[in-house]
Amino acid sequence: MDKIKDKVSVIIPVYNSEKTIVQVLDSIKRQTRFDYICEILVINDGSKDQSEELIQNYICEHSELPISYYSKENGGASSARNFGMRRAKGEYIAFLDSDDLWMPEKIEVQMKILLQHREIVFLGAGYEDRPFYIMTKRIDGLYKATIKDICKKNFPVTPSVVFKAEAIKTLGYFDEKQKFGEDINYYQKFCISYNYYYLPRKLVTIGFQKDFFGATGLTSHMKEMHLGTIKNLREVYMEGHISKSFYYEMRIFYWLKYCRRCVRRWFRDCISKGKKVE
Repeated sequence: MDKIKDKVSVIIPVYNSEKTIVQVLDSIKRQTRFDYICEILVINDGSKDQSEELIQNYICEHSELPISYYSKENGGASSARNFGMRRAKGEYIAFLDSDDLWMPEKIEVQMKILLQHREIVFLGAGYEDRPFYIMTKRIDGLYKATIKDICKKNFPVTPSVVFKAEAIKTLGYFDEKQKFGEDINYYQKFCISYNYYYLPRKLVTIGFQKDFFGATGLTSHMKEMHLGTIKNLREVYMEGHISKSFYYEMRIFYWLKYCRRCVRRWFRDCISKGKKVE
């Protein structure tokens, strides 16, 4: 399929997102440079709520928007993203999850960088209004990350990502069997085969109607997330991209980080139960 020059295909996997999907689509509609967007691919991944009805109504009410709607059996976020990637027409691909929002200037800021620096294949951005650190190293401007950087700190978040669609020919697609850490598993391939840039500026809001440490969020699967991170690290090591000593340093670091999160979660649960008792 021929790519459309300098245009972006937006891919949104949707699963039981009736409470958020309208706001998500609105955040695309409000982009200051919407003209860079050639299509919005909404993939309903087997939702059982009113997501489909809301999306269809939104399309009818905003017929001027280039929204293409697809419905498929549930296969997970990676399956839905792959579905969209196989149908995307744009030269660039951007992801947006169905419970995240783009800041109005998101596409404008990133496309300005990508068009000024044609060598950039992968570009991510931030989701917090605070300085960005990789361990003790502070990142203040556009930054070309190394594979060690990504091992030290898994970044960026998926709704901030924009990358050249042509890279798919070399890298393939998301691993649909991996359910946790699958995004970094895919993104680290860009760093190895192409390049990996990061802009430390908040351009997205993640989980805007969800407690990030809540029972319904990904952090309720801390063990699975930890194991996914270890899998990603092991693959990079087995492929010879990091040393044995660095690999084991990171294994220890990840274990300590996991223990810290478990303790924080335990304290949070205790406080929550205490409030309920009162």
